[in-house]
Amino acid sequence: MSGLRDIRVVVSIDFGTTFSGFALAHVDAKHNIEVFNSWPNGELMRPNQTKVPTILLYNQSLEVVGWGNTAVAPGGLYGGASQRSSDSHFLAEQFKLYFSTQEHIPKPLLPNKLEFLKAITDYLIKLREIIQDRVKNKWRGTVAFPDQVRLVMTLPVDWPQKALVDMRNCALEAGLISERHSDNLEFVTEPEAAALYCLKNCAEYELNPGDAFMIVDCGGGTIDLTTRYLMQNGGLGEETESTGEACGGSFVDREFLKFIGDKLGITEKKMDELRRDHYTQFQRMLEGFVFSVKSRFNGNEEDFGYTSMLHLQSECKILVENVHADKKLEMEKSRWSIPFAFKDVKQMFDTVVEKILRLIKEENRGNIYGRRLQFKEKVRIIATPMNPISAVVKGALHYGLEFEDDPNKANYGLNKTIKTRRLKCTYGTDVLDPDIDPIISILTGSSKMFSLIAKRGDEIAADQAFKETYTPVRRNQTEMSMNLYCTRRFDVKFVNEEDVTLLKKWSITLPPLKTDELLPRVELSLMFGKLEVAATAFNKRTGKKCQVQCNLPEADRC
Repeated sequence: MSGLRDIRVVVSIDFGTTFSGFALAHVDAKHNIEVFNSWPNGELMRPNQTKVPTILLYNQSLEVVGWGNTAVAPGGLYGGASQRSSDSHFLAEQFKLYFSTQEHIPKPLLPNKLEFLKAITDYLIKLREIIQDRVKNKWRGTVAFPDQVRLVMTLPVDWPQKALVDMRNCALEAGLISERHSDNLEFVTEPEAAALYCLKNCAEYELNPGDAFMIVDCGGGTIDLTTRYLMQNGGLGEETESTGEACGGSFVDREFLKFIGDKLGITEKKMDELRRDHYTQFQRMLEGFVFSVKSRFNGNEEDFGYTSMLHLQSECKILVENVHADKKLEMEKSRWSIPFAFKDVKQMFDTVVEKILRLIKEENRGNIYGRRLQFKEKVRIIATPMNPISAVVKGALHYGLEFEDDPNKANYGLNKTIKTRRLKCTYGTDVLDPDIDPIISILTGSSKMFSLIAKRGDEIAADQAFKETYTPVRRNQTEMSMNLYCTRRFDVKFVNEEDVTLLKKWSITLPPLKTDELLPRVELSLMFGKLEVAATAFNKRTGKKCQVQCNLPEADRC
């Protein structure tokens, strides 16, 4: 047992844009980590893989009829030889990208009337069924799921706070937690998890207290970066604010499709529609590109060796049927074959790599930048960990295994290794403008001012509280607003300004004052020990304390 919550097993889920996976371990056998690799229909794809495609197959009633390998495996029930009909089934993929706040990132086409949150929930349901079955069989029914399981879910660094709320709701609907406010669900950023993995598994690099290292987590959909430093107590501090962007490996695939589309005179939008409706053909073409070109490309023209050729009639016949009239004669002359040389492939990579290099430069404020040869002049070690595909899910498991579960300890409920984080947002509450009479301000509905509590970029300890004290404006006031706001901006004056988001609508009740009593002073404190913000209001006159969870969207009054 591990404290009041009786956590016996930790499960980490790396919910990825293109592939997902999970790992698990018992709290009494922390070194016995299992990364699951026995996925349904795995024999039809690549056996013993630690990840499964983040893909769902729906029928017209929006019921899930296939997922992961089952949805796309060549020769499987719905993929390959069966030639899925676009009139009866729809594939949904990369729905995680809908959480991105970057407007320039193209969102995947989803079947009509399918909300992306439903797709996420449906996918988590399938994962939960596998996880629940594995927990039951591995520990022979001695672990109650989900009540005795701590679940750790990874997420990109650029997700807004609302995404955590939505993911918590999806986890609840999927049966991964029993209550929406359950403490059994924890979140960790993907590069943070990767940093923990490297700390645990890269002893050969002999990091010493004070040494800093950058994690560049290149995933299928997102690139996430964090710069950490090793503390004297063995914990990790955050050197600079983490950054991230949707420019992962799948965007090289998108550049490949754009290249093909340009050769055939097919727009990006039309290519997306064709890919959705004829996924099997596109998947076969993309797998050929990934296996024969993308996975072997190292940027060296001498190693490239030859010009690759795409044969449309055998690999993606639907493109032959949709070629633009202006390109048809040219393609017929080439017998529907499209060559692509080193410079073509390099351009596909360069578009994505340049974004990654820009992120690295921004992460280090210009101290480390450029390509690999330039890195060597500025950093001591550049390394890829063993089994990088499972680094994030293993790191997330380490995160879940290292919580303080003793309620008698001061850091109860907090991770014992992640000691500091950099705030990615500025947080505050709303107050009346002191230059305007309070009564007039209330009657006219004047915009309230943004009262700063914690500022973006600040390095904060896991157990650090940010506190500000407020007083009501009237003696007969029975309620006091404690609304919480967040913004990526550093300086804000009013809460109705652009890019300021209401994080939590919240108020506290004020008891009546006696004639000779002074206005009460209420201390509002915020803690960021976890990715989900915790808020507390303390009435210094009455001693009443009120706590709210900012991961729940509805208004609170206490």
